[in-house]
Amino acid sequence: MSRLGTILLFIGLLLLVFALVAFRALTGQLMPFVWVLFGCAGACILGAIFKDIKFFIDLAGQRTTKHGLNLGALVIIVLVIVVLINFIGYKNPKKFDFTKEGLHSLSDQTKNILKGLDSDLEVKAYFVDNQNEGASEKAKFKDVAELYTAQSSKVKVVYINPIKSPEKAKADNITAAGTVLLKYKGRTSKFEDLTEQGFTNSIIKITHEKNKIVYFVTGHGERDPEGTGPTEIQEFKKELSDSSYDVQTLSFAEKQKVPDDAALVIVAGPKQAYFEPEIEALKDYLYNGGKLFIALDPGTKTNLGKLTHDVGIEFSNNYILDPFGQLVGGGGATAVGMEYSKTSDITKGFSKNMTVFHIASPLKTSKDKPAAITTDDIVKSSPASFSKTDIKEGEVKFNPAKDEKGPLTIVESAQGKLPDVPGKPPAKDFQVVVAGDSDFLTNQLLNFQLNHDLALNAVSFLASDKDLVSIRPKQSEGSSLAMTQVQSTVLFYGLVWILPLAIFFTGGTFWYRRRTV
Repeated sequence: MSRLGTILLFIGLLLLVFALVAFRALTGQLMPFVWVLFGCAGACILGAIFKDIKFFIDLAGQRTTKHGLNLGALVIIVLVIVVLINFIGYKNPKKFDFTKEGLHSLSDQTKNILKGLDSDLEVKAYFVDNQNEGASEKAKFKDVAELYTAQSSKVKVVYINPIKSPEKAKADNITAAGTVLLKYKGRTSKFEDLTEQGFTNSIIKITHEKNKIVYFVTGHGERDPEGTGPTEIQEFKKELSDSSYDVQTLSFAEKQKVPDDAALVIVAGPKQAYFEPEIEALKDYLYNGGKLFIALDPGTKTNLGKLTHDVGIEFSNNYILDPFGQLVGGGGATAVGMEYSKTSDITKGFSKNMTVFHIASPLKTSKDKPAAITTDDIVKSSPASFSKTDIKEGEVKFNPAKDEKGPLTIVESAQGKLPDVPGKPPAKDFQVVVAGDSDFLTNQLLNFQLNHDLALNAVSFLASDKDLVSIRPKQSEGSSLAMTQVQSTVLFYGLVWILPLAIFFTGGTFWYRRRTV
């Protein structure tokens, strides 16, 4: 190749590099001087080819050149394929979650809700970028929001800085950064809980045209839905309110009838007896297709045992003793739920985690249960548990002659129709969930293990809101390897001494045999 051709080719390649660097520095904008650089580079390269055309023809005819061109063509084809795959992935983003616990995936409940969207869901996320805390919150929400946009094309997310765009924040009545606003069919909803549960519950609120009303019965020493103490249920009420329910109280002293707008009635841990007219009011509510959630504690006389019997569930008013209770920080009277119904919508998604009940009574299906009523054992205690008629000092051991061995049912559901009453319209289908304990609903235990999910799912099941089932934050279960001292010693010496020496001698043997062949 001539000296002039070499110089032209070198200058052309150098200008081409400069043009590409300038193009990249300008974020892909082809400014006039960039075009000039590309033009000069092309002219120099073409000049070098024409100057030494014979050299390039001879070079192309060489065997090594042909092999090199074939290899170059193969490399170019592979590069094109990789670029096309990346382009398709960029235009159609898709994430894959290979974690066992599904840590980076949406729950089935959220997916079903997103499938039900028949219009665009506008999501305005107000975050401040130039603050450490604001940037962290934005990154946290962005990870969650990307799962929603990947799942449904109807979810449209925009990020707005309220400091840079105060007029937009004012129009949407945003008073604090870290707030997310949803708009759907003219309705709006805000939330600051940047988890999947907060996001999904806000979608539910905005897509439901009218909130369902849940009544807590009061007047018999029930757990206080406004109480902040450890044995009250304010947290439970708050969870229901956050899940788009309108929570109210019901006192039979004011009206001996369940309101017609009740989607669900909850009786949570009464300590005093119900009067016959009050029991009849609840039974009449069930006769007309009502939904009832009853949580009773052993050792109390509430007169509600007859009502649960009529719906096919026997409240024994005994005590469950469970050795596993001490493992979760409770005493022998703390029952641990370990077995769950695989068919009920309340628990069919439950894992091997536990539910905890403090001083619980076992439940059974009534022997004379009407044929029109079906029951399901929702939660059962551990196999090591057993029941006693009373808890006394020195009587905490299992007595095969008197005590019933676990697993014992702690939560049971019933559905069907009560027997028709002459002079009344035909009975309608009712649904009831009975728990032999109300402590799992309290502020102290609600968020322990699966208690939260059990409580919220029971309400959602009864209120016919399967989409509202609790979305438990996913946590890595991790894995562990248990070894004895002997196994640990064998593993240590095997990896540190035996295996390296075996590799060394094997390699030395092969080297010596090849050297002497």
